[in-house]
Amino acid sequence: MNPLQAGTTFVTRIFKDVERKHLLLIAAGLAYYFMMSLVPASVVLTAVVAYLPLKEHMQDLMMFLGYVTTPQAVSLFYATPRLNSPTPYRAAIVRNSCGPLG
Repeated sequence: MNPLQAGTTFVTRIFKDVERKHLLLIAAGLAYYFMMSLVPASVVLTAVVAYLPLKEHMQDLMMFLGYVTTPQAVSLFYATPRLNSPTPYRAAIVRNSCGPLG
């Protein structure tokens, strides 16, 4: 068997196995569930970031956002009032959620 024929046989077998094992369907399902998991992950990340002390790093964060988003989106962040420190309500939530550690 010459190398060209062996290569075409190899590629043909790969495509047949992909079709036989429904690998494209599995890849589509994996991509779908990955995209669907981004929404809850972003909600959790947003909730966690609200409790982090980011006062001194806010300018660095805004500069980074300027690189990855449009100027209109960055102007929304500058227009919203920022909390410099957690309110007593949020601090109580953090203390109570830590249980015996807090």
